Amino acid sequence: MTENTSKLPAVRKILWQVLVLNLLVAVLKIAVGLFSGILSMVADGFHSLVDGSSNVIGLVAMRVAAAPPDEKHPYGHRKAETLATMVIGLMLLLAAYEILKSALDRLSGGAIPEVSLLSFGVMIFTIIVNLGVTIYEQRHGKLLKSDILLADSQHTRSDIWVSLSVIVGLVGVQFGLTWLDAGVGLVIAGIIGHAAYGILSDGANVLLDAASLPADEIERLALSLPEVRSVERIRSRGVADETHVDLHVRVAPDTPTDYAHSIAHAVQYQIKTAYPQAADVVVHIEPEQATRAQYPDLTRQLKAIAHSLGGSAHEIWAHSIKGRYFVELHFEVPPTLTLQQAHHLATQLEERGRQALSKVDVITTHIEPLGEAVPVERVPQYHTENAILERAQTITDEICGAKSAHNMRLWEDDRGWTLSMHCRLGGDMSIVEAHALSQRAEDALRHEISTLQRAVIHVEPI
Repeated sequence: MTENTSKLPAVRKILWQVLVLNLLVAVLKIAVGLFSGILSMVADGFHSLVDGSSNVIGLVAMRVAAAPPDEKHPYGHRKAETLATMVIGLMLLLAAYEILKSALDRLSGGAIPEVSLLSFGVMIFTIIVNLGVTIYEQRHGKLLKSDILLADSQHTRSDIWVSLSVIVGLVGVQFGLTWLDAGVGLVIAGIIGHAAYGILSDGANVLLDAASLPADEIERLALSLPEVRSVERIRSRGVADETHVDLHVRVAPDTPTDYAHSIAHAVQYQIKTAYPQAADVVVHIEPEQATRAQYPDLTRQLKAIAHSLGGSAHEIWAHSIKGRYFVELHFEVPPTLTLQQAHHLATQLEERGRQALSKVDVITTHIEPLGEAVPVERVPQYHTENAILERAQTITDEICGAKSAHNMRLWEDDRGWTLSMHCRLGGDMSIVEAHALSQRAEDALRHEISTLQRAVIHVEPI
């Protein structure tokens, strides 16, 4: 049982108590008014009956609002309470109209009521009861965060003003100031009308899904997480104690799905902690827009493919030579895989990458176990292009085995030479051992060939 559902029995109990009190004061005012011929008391008594009817409406609304969500109402039935508060607001407008009409009738020379001590006693008793009910409903309405109790407390408060206007009118009649009760009635009608406007305005905001939480605060809470790059389309709606929030959050394009899911939960926690009334927070994760103009989707797509294969891609380089695109990247895989298994994943990465990136002709992957860093070490030396290829062949064969190096490519840009090659190793060798050999070969290449800016070795089974 949720907090919102558990509060409903308490709200219903209060409404029943208020209903009994409203009926009691209504019967008293109508009986004494009829007995004394005081029409204002009779009218006030029927006004209290209107209060009782608002309590009945509230009880019916509580019964409907307590129903759990269903297929046609996936967000529940809480707006039934809002509809009830708007009906109460309309009743307040009706009460203001009745007081205004009575005041105008008295100003135009209407009947003068007959004053008695009994009438004063009943009206004072009514004021005391209504004052107690107002304080009781308002305190519990704030405690339970119930819109209908708060609205009904305002309605009950209007009864106090109505009863006071009756008393002032009776005093004015005794002193010959028959216009006084009419003047007070006009003021009271304005006060009640203002309260009705507030209730109807708040209810309309809920029904029209007006924002119930500040968007700038929601954005600040989401951005407090370092993984969140930006926040968009923040929306909130609902009643005071049950708010629904949804927002779009952008994260780094290479964020794994499981990690992005954790980020969404963290954003939900931040919002629900700051706003406990947020019963439902939906966070939609989106990748951050690419910022590199030349290759806007290359890095993001290759990293996404690598993650889908259970690995991770980093140090992604793209080169364009005479309209042909070449890509080198480091592909981290679980260290428990054999070289045969790791190479199969790398082949899938290369094939899927070329399919997704139509302008890329060649993708060369450097396979390594997850968690290892790639150190870079260089000792300045000079070699010609042919010397680079010959020396690279010798170094790789010495480390990885005779005739292991093949499919060697070499090109130059403003940063130096880049070499990529394939290296054959035993298929039953573990990926950790295979990576260690290829890493030794890359380190040796960079160490002995000063003009070699990058070296990427793709290992594959014999």
